[in-house]
Amino acid sequence: MRENNKTSRRDFLKTTTISTAGLAVGSSFANYTKAEPRGWTEAKSIHPSIDNLRVVVAHDSAMVNTNCIDFSGFSMEKQNSYANTDKIQENMDKMAIALAEDQSTADLAWKKIFIKPAAKSWNEVTVAIKINAIGSNHPRVAVIDKLCSELINCGVLAENITIFDAGRTATSLYNSFVGNGIPSNVKVSNGSSNVNVPTTGTNTITCTDILAKSVNGAIVYQKDILINVAVCKGHSQSKNGGFTLTLKNHIGTVNINKCPSAEKLIEINQCEAILGNFESGEPRQCLCIVDALWSATNGPGGNPNVDTYRLVMGTHSPIVDYLTVKRIREPILDKPAVSGKLETILSGYGYDINDSEINDLDFIDALTYSSDPVKSEKSKLCNPFMATITLTSPEFRHNKVQMILPGTNYISSFLILDMKGRVVHDIELKSYGKKNVNITWDGKDKYDRYVNSGMYIVKCTAGNTILRRKLTLMK
Repeated sequence: MRENNKTSRRDFLKTTTISTAGLAVGSSFANYTKAEPRGWTEAKSIHPSIDNLRVVVAHDSAMVNTNCIDFSGFSMEKQNSYANTDKIQENMDKMAIALAEDQSTADLAWKKIFIKPAAKSWNEVTVAIKINAIGSNHPRVAVIDKLCSELINCGVLAENITIFDAGRTATSLYNSFVGNGIPSNVKVSNGSSNVNVPTTGTNTITCTDILAKSVNGAIVYQKDILINVAVCKGHSQSKNGGFTLTLKNHIGTVNINKCPSAEKLIEINQCEAILGNFESGEPRQCLCIVDALWSATNGPGGNPNVDTYRLVMGTHSPIVDYLTVKRIREPILDKPAVSGKLETILSGYGYDINDSEINDLDFIDALTYSSDPVKSEKSKLCNPFMATITLTSPEFRHNKVQMILPGTNYISSFLILDMKGRVVHDIELKSYGKKNVNITWDGKDKYDRYVNSGMYIVKCTAGNTILRRKLTLMK
């Protein structure tokens, strides 16, 4: 537990404004240059009012009207016919309230999330919503409609909102829904020309003209607010981590023809075209969402093929992706990130994956969230998560057993049984309690003797749920 006289990174970011100078804009730009990425050496506060590490989830099977099916070949109309618009949008209001934390109504919460430039009125504000248009897994129309409606409720003109995925098929996927599921006059675009914009150091990268244009050799950023709406799917290439979430979603914002490395994802997502001048309190990317109503085990085409019934929302892309991998893709889809890639991404944003503040992060349950701090604390372990028992004994080959555990139920016991059901070892849980992510067993019985090779049963009790898994020990 942190001592009272110490300040955590999270507390520091809540009370400190970063004064680092913004990226300089030159008069001309080269093509994207290959160089070592220059990640942040310390974490920076992205949104002026919302904690970087705050990520909320809505887990509700009522948001869809069908069980898992493979959507391969299904039209957008067919896929969206299975989405329960009213329930999705009701839950998104709850997510906004939970994310904004101290706001009592959805209207106030959305207005806290969306940051407009101080020099503009709301009817002058321009907005871009980045969607994922590749393959068959796309953000559901009900999600996009809710975002557009809330922006319009803030005072943004519908014609100042653009839904896009540069160089993709955004228009063919979403145009038919404008005025029929998405507010009238909202624009949908695939983008056209690309403009060279700076990333870090002397690097540049081409960006869609939806976000940037060149005027007399100077870069002018086109949109005041950027919303990143990704889906939950995998990727065949390992160098970016093997998953496609909000960081990877911006490959449809910049012009890269091949799958980038984790290091390049960091550079792309830290550029001013995407983040804006967040140091002054006016971020461009104000919100990141993962539509995981259904998820795809594979990708990048990735047909939705797994029921996950979830929406994820936060303001800081790497943290949103980290939790989506650790709490959805790994335990539910059995699709772990490629070793080392999450560490690389978090490190590039000034975080250490081994820091307890990061390692112990969890979704906040928007559906049970309360502004009452006591009640709110109970909502933090809302989703199924994975407990891993690792064998540390030198007597046996390395072995590992993983279990998906129910949401708010803390683990009350963790037993090793023989095949007749007799207790071999009762693993002490006092150091785990609420968060059983990695539990170790030394291969000994309750009398401190190494057990024999063979088959054993791991029995976990969490609330009213009892899970059993087989564990084989081999010399």
